Amino acid sequence: MTENLADVTELSDTQIAAEGTATKKRGRKKSAGQIWLQEAVRPEMKLVKRGAMLQGLSEIMWIPQAALLALAIAGLIDPHGPGLDPFYAAASTLFLAVIRHVLRVKGGEIAVRAASKARHRLEISLLSNLTDLSPAHELPASGKIASIAVEHIQAIGPYLGRFLPIQARLSLVPLALVSSVAYVSWFAALCLLVFGPLVPVFMAIVGIRAKKASERQLGVLADMSGFLLDRLRGMETLRLFGAVKRSEDDIRKLGGEFRLSTMRVLRIAFLSSTALELFSAAAIAITAIYVGFSLLGDWAFGAYGSPLTLAGGLFMLMIVPEYFSPLRAFAAAYHDRAAGIAAADHIVELQKQLESDSKHEVVGADIDVVPLPVSGALTIKNLRVTRGGRTILSDVSLSISEPELIVIKGPSGTGKSSLMDCILGFLPAELGQISYGGLPLSSYGLTNWQQSISVLSQNPELFHGTLRANLRRADKSADDAQLTEALKLAAVDELLCKIPNGLSGPIGEDGKGLSLGERRRFALARAALRKDARLIIADEPTADLDGATAQKVVTALKTLAHNKPVLVATHDPRVVSSADRVLTLKEGVLVELSEREGEQQ
Repeated sequence: MTENLADVTELSDTQIAAEGTATKKRGRKKSAGQIWLQEAVRPEMKLVKRGAMLQGLSEIMWIPQAALLALAIAGLIDPHGPGLDPFYAAASTLFLAVIRHVLRVKGGEIAVRAASKARHRLEISLLSNLTDLSPAHELPASGKIASIAVEHIQAIGPYLGRFLPIQARLSLVPLALVSSVAYVSWFAALCLLVFGPLVPVFMAIVGIRAKKASERQLGVLADMSGFLLDRLRGMETLRLFGAVKRSEDDIRKLGGEFRLSTMRVLRIAFLSSTALELFSAAAIAITAIYVGFSLLGDWAFGAYGSPLTLAGGLFMLMIVPEYFSPLRAFAAAYHDRAAGIAAADHIVELQKQLESDSKHEVVGADIDVVPLPVSGALTIKNLRVTRGGRTILSDVSLSISEPELIVIKGPSGTGKSSLMDCILGFLPAELGQISYGGLPLSSYGLTNWQQSISVLSQNPELFHGTLRANLRRADKSADDAQLTEALKLAAVDELLCKIPNGLSGPIGEDGKGLSLGERRRFALARAALRKDARLIIADEPTADLDGATAQKVVTALKTLAHNKPVLVATHDPRVVSSADRVLTLKEGVLVELSEREGEQQ
């Protein structure tokens, strides 16, 4: 089973608080998103450091390349002074240029590969975490989740592939370059040491605004994605109530907010670039003035008591711009850092909404599983479940072993869906145990157990394709005769006449073209094809159906119960009257009603 995102990257509130306290002691304050992001990219940090090392070595190799060029040019200008053979210098420079290019490209490829691996791993983990949740779990708008799963995780890629390698090179490359300049002139090196640190200082000041602007931009994008997707899904309802124009105005308003937030981010990016160019231009100008006056003989300081040579001056003029190159790259990638942290904050916020279910141990995680028996008794013993600080199920016991129709009734909110979630393995219990065939469900593994149950929801999932393709999702080996028999059993064989070409006829996405009752009976036909299902679970199968259609669904459920247990959560008296056993949930306790009580209710 795929690891949960919580297991891979999520930190608990206690861990986040401890990490935050430690960073405060070091004089820095990190957000929960920053702490989460550091843990999330940790598996790829070896690749990032390797790529950064290759790219840093490529930049440091500019020092011998610049020295060769300076000596060659000085030799051409002044043949009697110190110089170097132009042919030898050109060949050596070309050779070093090829090596630098290979190192730079290889380092970039490694960084990109690390970013791609991290994105892929986090996407799979997030989607796995979502699919492991209970269907009854409350989630944000689907568009917002899609935005976080795509745009927000994508924003972590540049942070890992561009910002972190450059940050690693900053501790090595500028130091090597300023050391090479200091070998020629301490004054020029002093200028670099004065102007260089000013760039990170101003970047930090600008970065505060950049982070806030990026958070605002990503938040507006997520809201706009959720709003737009929800409106597209409800377009028919909006048209019926004449609310299309109002939705257009709302979308236009959100689009305007997103445009303004994007312009704020760009404005801050231009401001940071301007600050960097100002300091780099000042340092280059001062160095050029110093070299010029020194070569003219007007200044005689800064070169350790000896006059500055032409080769030394040319060398410094070629090194100084490169000194600011990593800083310039850092400034360009600093906004990747702001965007990555802002995206991480939104991901952490989503995780907090999911943690009530995902923080518990899932069924069959990290243990050896045993084969699921073909048949056996499902036993629930002294089950206790609490959600949101409220006890939903306090002492539930139940045994299901024979084919029968079992109804669990009770008003909305009494815990019927929670009990179903526990049986399906979506919702772990605080106390008690659920077993099958004498072994706990954890012995079989979550995926194996869930695949052995046929679930009939109120809104069955049907896909664009033929009737045959949708039915064969339950049994790929079923022939047309078996498919037709399943449709008849579910009292939905009229679809063979209603839809042109019968089993080969198409249906739309989400069962478009079929009524709600037809979709539910079609789901019953698929359940009838599941010969390997140990149990059938139905949640309010007759809700919102007319009397005649509801009776067909009840008849189909009763027929299915001849071969295997069927567990139905409902308060519909038509289903209750057809049940073999009726149980009711009262104050978190499951009570079985006598046959007479069931008939009366």
